[in-house]
Amino acid sequence: MKSLKTASVLTVGMAAVTLSALYAPSAAQAQAPFRISRPLNGSKVRETARIQLGRGALTNVAYVQLFIDERFRSAIAVPSAGGKAVHSAEVESNTSRVSLLWNTKAIDSTPGIPDEQRVVTDGPHTVEVVALDAAGRRIGRDSVTVNVANRAGLLMPANGISMNYRFAVGDSSSYQERSEVNFIAADNQAQQGGGNSPYGGGAGQRAFYGSQRQSTTYNGRPSGGRGYSVGGQGGNYGGGGGYGGEESQFNPISLVQNVRATFERSTEDRVGGSAFFIRDKVLRGIIIGGNNTAERLENVYDFKSRYRTVDTAGRVLSAGAASRPGAYVALLLPNLGGGSRRTGQTWRTRTPIQLEWATLDAPPTVTADNTLEGLEWQDGYQTARVRQKFDGQVNMPIYGGAGIMKNAKVTMDRTIWFGYKQGKIIRMLTTVTVEGDAPQSIVSQMAPGAASGGGGPVGGGRGGFPGGGYPGGGYPGGGGEEGLLGVPGQSSNGGFGALQAPQQVEEAKVPAKFQSVTTITLYRPAKGATARVASR
Repeated sequence: MKSLKTASVLTVGMAAVTLSALYAPSAAQAQAPFRISRPLNGSKVRETARIQLGRGALTNVAYVQLFIDERFRSAIAVPSAGGKAVHSAEVESNTSRVSLLWNTKAIDSTPGIPDEQRVVTDGPHTVEVVALDAAGRRIGRDSVTVNVANRAGLLMPANGISMNYRFAVGDSSSYQERSEVNFIAADNQAQQGGGNSPYGGGAGQRAFYGSQRQSTTYNGRPSGGRGYSVGGQGGNYGGGGGYGGEESQFNPISLVQNVRATFERSTEDRVGGSAFFIRDKVLRGIIIGGNNTAERLENVYDFKSRYRTVDTAGRVLSAGAASRPGAYVALLLPNLGGGSRRTGQTWRTRTPIQLEWATLDAPPTVTADNTLEGLEWQDGYQTARVRQKFDGQVNMPIYGGAGIMKNAKVTMDRTIWFGYKQGKIIRMLTTVTVEGDAPQSIVSQMAPGAASGGGGPVGGGRGGFPGGGYPGGGYPGGGGEEGLLGVPGQSSNGGFGALQAPQQVEEAKVPAKFQSVTTITLYRPAKGATARVASR
C-alpha cells in the first residue's frame, strides 16, 4: 500500500476508489477490539460530526477509513500520539483521541453519483470506521447509527422570517473573509513564466518581493516607498516582477490572489427611522499571490475605518467620504430586501457584487433573484438560507478598481445563512464569474503572460485602495506628502486599488475571464461597546 504522511487525507477519487475496493467492510471477517467512542449509537448530530476514536483503540492502527451509508468518504494516516495536535477539515487529534470529521452539510462532488446523494438528508445514517495496519491489512471495524438534524426543530413562524438586519448601537462583531480569484485562460492563451511577486512596488506602496524600480509618481513618493495607500500615489505601475521569459506548461486556471482578512463591524449610531451608522475596518490579514509569495495586509496598507449609513434591509444609503489618506475598506453587505419571507418565496433586490475581496467603496449593484430555500443550523445558529443569483452584463471593476471590464458577462451565485434571531449574516458563500474584454495592461498584471506584452507581477504594482473618481469613492488620490494626484485619469493605474477614475486614453483590450470564490463568516458574536477596537 502506498505510504501516507501523518494526517494526510485521501480525497474521493481514484485513490479513494482503490482503497474502498481493497478494504471495503466485510461482515464475514471477525471484528477486532476497535470501537467508536463518540457519538453513541442513536445520537443526534448536525453540521460537523466528530467521530471520536480513543487512543487505546488505535494500537497498531496506521490508517483508518470512514464510510457513510456504505460509501467511502476518506482515509487518513493516524496522527502520532506524541506529535503535534492536528486540526484540519478532515481530522483532529490530541494525545487522548483522534476524531474524524464528517461535514454533514458538505456537497459530495464525487463524479457519477445521483444528485440526490450529493446532499446529506436529515434522518438516520450509518457511520462506519475501518482500521488498517501499516501493511494495509484490516484489523478492526466499528459502526454506529446517528440521526442528522441540520433542520430539526426549526419551524417557520406563521408570519414568516424577517429579512431585516438588527443593528444595535454599541454592538461589535468580527468577520473573517476568505477570497480566491483565478484567471481562466482560453485554449489559445499560453501562460508563461514571470510574476515573481504577488504584487510589485506599486505607487506609494513598498514592493513585496519584486525589484523596486524608482518610477517616480505625480506628487508622490517613488515606487517602493510606503506612502499613503488610498487612491494610488500617482498611478505609475510599480517595480517588481520582471517577465520570466521561459514558457511553462499551459495551465488554463492560474491563481491571481488568495486573501484572508478579518474585519471589525460595529454599529455606531442610529440615524432616524430604520437607518444606522455602521463602521467597518480591516484588522489584519494575509494576501498570497499567484507564485505563492505572501504578505500581511496590515504591513502593506494603512487601514482606516469606513463609515456608512445603511437601512435594516441592507441598502447602503451613504457610502461615506474620506477626508484623509488611508485604506478605507468596507465588508460587503448584501441587500436582503426587508419584510417577511417564507420557504420557497422569491423576490428581487438591488445588491452589491464584486470580483475581489475588496474593491470600490461603492461596488456596482445588480438586480438579483432571491429565494428563501429553508431554515437550517449553521455554525451553531438558527439561520434562514437565502440564495441570491444574477446573470447579466455589468461594468465590473477589476484589480481593485484599476480597470473596468465594460459590459462584461457576469454570473453570481450567493448563498446567505442569515441568523434571523440575531439579525445578522452568519455565513455567506459567493461565486462570481466575469468574462469579457479587459484592459491589456491590467490583465498582464493580474495574470502575467495572459496578455501580449505581459510580465508584471501577479497582483501587480499596488497603488492603494479605493480612491476618488466614482460615487462613494474614498479619498481622491492620496498623492504623497505634497498633495493629491495630479490629473485624475491621465496617469497609468498603480495596481490593485489604484486611481479609480475613468481613463481618458482608451487602451487596448484583450479577452479575459476571472472567477472568484469568497466566504464571509461571523467570527465573534456581538459584544457591547466596551469590546470595540479603540483604534479608529
